[in-house]
Amino acid sequence: MSASCSEYPPAVLSLLLLFAPSYADACEDSLLLSELTEVSARAQAAYVAVDQPAFQDATDELIAGVPCLSETMDGAAAASIHRSMALRFFRDRDLGAAALSLAAVRGLEPWYAPSEELMPPGHPLRTLFDGAVSTGAMTPLSAPEVGSIHFDGSPADGRPVDRASIVQWIDAETVHWSVYAAPSVALPEYPALAPTRPPRWPWVAGGLAGASAMLYGGAAYTRLRYDASGLEDRRRLAGWTNGLVLSSALVAGGAGVAAAVGLAGGP
Repeated sequence: MSASCSEYPPAVLSLLLLFAPSYADACEDSLLLSELTEVSARAQAAYVAVDQPAFQDATDELIAGVPCLSETMDGAAAASIHRSMALRFFRDRDLGAAALSLAAVRGLEPWYAPSEELMPPGHPLRTLFDGAVSTGAMTPLSAPEVGSIHFDGSPADGRPVDRASIVQWIDAETVHWSVYAAPSVALPEYPALAPTRPPRWPWVAGGLAGASAMLYGGAAYTRLRYDASGLEDRRRLAGWTNGLVLSSALVAGGAGVAAAVGLAGGP
């Protein structure tokens, strides 16, 4: 792993990690998920032991490691990383970022209850944890041309709006990028599918078919009037009836053409 975060002040680290996406091409070496999970466990153990140098080193390594991840995240590993990052943000007094990470923990593991060593009852961090809730609400996300976008290990077409996420663009076995991001942060670029629009030809065919039915109905009505009219009126109504029947046939033909184009895959 190439990057180290120890040269940055704590507050700057929070901004770098949560509000400025990192890219995998900055990494010299890739990182396995098991390695990243071990670093997270080490960070939490150092926090409980009040070993500030070890905690600093482990969370620095965690921050630098997320963009270098070469495997798909899973929910348990994501929850552990979110716990460690919440501790780091809390230590750095960035309570907003800590709350977003804790909301991710609770969203991924609703059953999780922090130990008294990690978050003692009445401690401000425990209070923050108790108030951090993820509603599960999502904002739509454009699908990539290849692969899928994963949030905390699960592919999704929407992005959580009220919690931090470990976001990955994955295509088969290839992890294109991984980033730890707040919900308001723009994700790294990826080629997105163009939005699709519904085919127009079925609507055209339906409209023409409706118009044909109306014209034919008009022809039937004039036929009824023809039977009840005198000679002069019959001549006039006969012309109308024939014209309406012909128009109905022409429009019906157009509807058939439109339907055929639609079935053939027209736009």
